Amino acid sequence: MSFTEREPNAAVVRAVDIVGTQSALAALCGYSQQAISSAATGLTRPSPDLALAIHFATGGEVGAHEVAPHIWHDARAVPNELPPHLIERRRQRDESRSKPACASKS
Repeated sequence: MSFTEREPNAAVVRAVDIVGTQSALAALCGYSQQAISSAATGLTRPSPDLALAIHFATGGEVGAHEVAPHIWHDARAVPNELPPHLIERRRQRDESRSKPACASKS
């Protein structure tokens, strides 16, 4: 495979299908839609955090070991709880999305 060719990450694509859209998956995971798109298209390899976030966002239907087999070779090695830093990431993203837009000057 040449540098310009890339193979889609079937597990990320399946997670998008389960949730509905890349934006919806991004919101559930606390990542940007662009990060999900990059992982789905194979432009980037999913980080351990993104793989775990997808695992928990899909209720385990898409395992972190499927999203990032370069990190976890076995489903039994995947943590069974969302790490606290990912919970905080989701909370911060939710807060930033719920803030009202800046009022325009009159």
